[in-house]
Amino acid sequence: MCEKQAFTQVAALVNRGVKIVERLFYAVAEKVVDLPQRYAQVRQLGIDKVAHRKGKESYMGVLTDLERGIQLAVLPNRRRETLITPFELLGA
Repeated sequence: MCEKQAFTQVAALVNRGVKIVERLFYAVAEKVVDLPQRYAQVRQLGIDKVAHRKGKESYMGVLTDLERGIQLAVLPNRRRETLITPFELLGA
């Protein structure tokens, strides 16, 4: 459900809190997605920022594969250390 709808909509449909739905989604996604394989195919990496609270200077970092047009990761912030972490975990 979360792939097609916002976490808030899913939470309302299943009568659960938004944070619970969000945590469950990412826990399942982490088990399903083969990150080393996903990153190995990247030839052009896009790094962008998205405000998760408008007007609050609160940005998340977004990594995308520009050639395939897929999102690789959404990071909690856009600091350098946070951007480097996914690659260190992969041994890159």
